[in-house]
Amino acid sequence: SPSTFTNSLSVASVENVGYTGEYLTVADRKMFYHDSNEKNGSYWSNHLLATIPGNYDYVYIDSIGTSEEFTAMKDLITDKIAICNRGDLNFSDKATNAASNGAIATIVANNVEGGTVSMDLSMYAYSQPCVSISLDDANYIKKNSEKHTTDSGLVYYTGSLTVSSNSAVSDNRADHYTMSDFSSWGVP
Repeated sequence: SPSTFTNSLSVASVENVGYTGEYLTVADRKMFYHDSNEKNGSYWSNHLLATIPGNYDYVYIDSIGTSEEFTAMKDLITDKIAICNRGDLNFSDKATNAASNGAIATIVANNVEGGTVSMDLSMYAYSQPCVSISLDDANYIKKNSEKHTTDSGLVYYTGSLTVSSNSAVSDNRADHYTMSDFSSWGVP
């Protein structure tokens, strides 16, 4: 029961103006990603995305990233960043499927509203980076890419992005300094 004692001070959690993190850029939009390479002090095999800064072409397979999908796209994803959607397969399999077919990194797009996803890559045996982005950023990438369809009906997008080696600050939250949904102002 916060603030029920006569001389108490109650402090609620509020939403931040933004956040600081690593980012990539597509069509002049900074996209903050979640780099999953450690859990409980144990490092997985993948490198951080920021270790490969620069401009890259990407292929966004608008599907879950099965072995069959990446194998069919091998000629297109070799030496590019592969992007696929979250869902059905575990994250290690998605990253393995992309890396084993020549991708230099894998980005997994969230399939629900909200932010990025912390991924369990404990079964991933490659060193290529694997990160997650938000659904909003994934939709932006598709909107600013060239759309293609294979003869078998698989939809994919192509374009280019820039991986930054620096961190940046995002200040684009419209709901900043409002009370967090898990907090309380206390009893008035």
